[in-house]
Amino acid sequence: MMISFFSISYAFLHLSVKPTTNGERCILPHKIGTYTWDSYFCNNGFCPTSTNSNIRCTPGKFGHFNFGAPPQTLTFMLNTDTNGINGTNQQCLIYYYYLSNIPGTQLNIRVRIQEPSGNNEEIDVVTNAPYNGWIRRLVSFSTMEPGYKVIISIGT
Repeated sequence: MMISFFSISYAFLHLSVKPTTNGERCILPHKIGTYTWDSYFCNNGFCPTSTNSNIRCTPGKFGHFNFGAPPQTLTFMLNTDTNGINGTNQQCLIYYYYLSNIPGTQLNIRVRIQEPSGNNEEIDVVTNAPYNGWIRRLVSFSTMEPGYKVIISIGT
C-alpha cells in the first residue's frame, strides 16, 4: 500500500497525490515570486513543472485542516473500500509528511490500525522532522484479519 498524503504545519494539513493538469508532477521545492523560502505546495492552485512555469494543480485527494489556536488533535480514517483493506500478515504503509519546525509548537502524527475484531495497534509515531520538507515514511506491520482500517491522529 502506498499513500502520499499529508503535510503538517502549525496551521494546516494538506493532502495531495495527483499531478498537474498536463500530467506532470510539480517541481518541489520551488520558489514563489521574490520570496526566498522553498515552497512544497501549489500556490493558489498552480505550480511549476518541467515544461510549464505555472500550471494548474489537479484537484483530487486534497484537504485542508485548520488546527486553530491552540492546536487541537484531529483524527481521521483513510478512505478505503467499505470493508477496509483486504490484507493479512506482513503489510507495508508508505506515506509522506511535511511537519513544519515552528519554534514553540509540538505536533505529533500517530498511525494505528484497527482490525474488524476490535484489535487496535499503534504502528507509527512521528514527533518531529529532520528538516522542513516532505519526508518519506515506511512502516512495516502485521495484521491477523482482512478488513483493517488505518487511522491517523495529528495534533499535540
